[in-house]
Amino acid sequence: MPSVQGTTMPDRSPWQARLLAALTFVAGLIVCAIGLAADPLWLEQAHRLGQPLLKSRCVVGWSVAWVDAGHVWYAGYGTVGQLSSDGQASSDGAASDARKPDERTVYEIGSITKVFTSLLLAVMVEQGQVQLDEPIQHLLPDRKLPHGKQRPITLVDLATHSSGLPRMPKNFHPADPRNPYADYTLDQLFEFLAHYRLRKQPGERYAYSNLGIGLLGVALAKRAGKSYEELVVETICDPLALHDTRITLNNDQRRRLAAGHDADGQPYPNWDIPALAGAGALRSTVADLARFLQANLGTLSTPLDKAIRLTHQPRFEIGPKQGSVALGWHVSADGKRLQHSGQTGGYHSFIAMHRERPLGVVVLANSATGWIDRLGNQYFRLLAGESVEPLQPPVPIELPPEVLQRYVGQYRLAPLAVFDITLKDGHLWARLTGQDALRIYPTSETEFFYRIVDARLTFVVDDHGKVRRLILHQHGRDMPAEKEK
Repeated sequence: MPSVQGTTMPDRSPWQARLLAALTFVAGLIVCAIGLAADPLWLEQAHRLGQPLLKSRCVVGWSVAWVDAGHVWYAGYGTVGQLSSDGQASSDGAASDARKPDERTVYEIGSITKVFTSLLLAVMVEQGQVQLDEPIQHLLPDRKLPHGKQRPITLVDLATHSSGLPRMPKNFHPADPRNPYADYTLDQLFEFLAHYRLRKQPGERYAYSNLGIGLLGVALAKRAGKSYEELVVETICDPLALHDTRITLNNDQRRRLAAGHDADGQPYPNWDIPALAGAGALRSTVADLARFLQANLGTLSTPLDKAIRLTHQPRFEIGPKQGSVALGWHVSADGKRLQHSGQTGGYHSFIAMHRERPLGVVVLANSATGWIDRLGNQYFRLLAGESVEPLQPPVPIELPPEVLQRYVGQYRLAPLAVFDITLKDGHLWARLTGQDALRIYPTSETEFFYRIVDARLTFVVDDHGKVRRLILHQHGRDMPAEKEK
């Protein structure tokens, strides 16, 4: 029940044969098309969808790739932000680099890495190195791992978030919250696993787990006798010619790295994820991920075709109306659309495809905000030929400290989930049990919204001015949380 989280065409005319690419500038937008002519009306619609996000300043910049059969269009909006000489995000609070992002701009892709980890699993299954139902213990025989009452945790359990493992290990206590995974080691990971008792049994229910997919990446790398990055590059990136999909960037890639920004638009440092790399450590470009989409759509023949098809098969139902999960991919309730999102401290990513059409969309942004998921869905609908209206991001207002202070307290959303509302530096922050504190923004005296995820909070005040509860509005549901203190 609880959620929040935060830290995963119109008709076109053909190109003339001699024309290989086009470059069009439209009010801060860079667009290029490969394969077919870029319809001016279509470009105008795409541009119109992104403008409200730029005007609201909820996103600094982003790159997008639209894939339709064998054709790809690219666009870039906003700016790459401020970078220091070593390619890291600036700390001066200014997103002043006016360079426009394009298809070769590098971003952290966060949890889209999980799709690559799951494809690693599928390839190794096809090569006979592992089996889907093989216990994780077989790949890590010298480690003590949790075990279910009826059966062990298997590789497919990890790839479908049905292992019974928690979202994150309980001994995860970052020394630097702005680079939280950097100091978490494999020794700490296995120390936690050696003493953890499963609260849910393997295969019992879906529960999204960074820990589970991270452990899968560790185990596959161990079986292959390589580092996780070496395994991804040799198994996936090289065969698919994904030359910019890496964890470790070379000098040229660092120069093309967009600076990350938090949901408030402030520069945010890059993340390092050594122990749980398989959960979110990859960086990439929309050019690489467009090619990855083409391989998944079957419009680009590759040596990985059979393994890719294996990753698309729905394997575990999330809920009657929530679809299912395949190997890494989340599958829509009608079984036709596969997608995944990702987020790190300063970036958000979105990838989706409809294999039967075939079409797909990739959006990579240098801002940690769930608005990119909504924009990605708008782009997807536009690509599918639907009429789409631009998003309308809310505009925050200022409230006096005495009004904000009355909302401070704890609100119980579920037996094990409590909202802790705090006031810091003149702003309200909401922390749900087991998650980070996220800033919330007022649009009225009682209505607040998140920038980092697509969710809102309403505070209910009685006739005497006493706050009784808050209501979380997310995923089409209204979930009340009674105030306790």
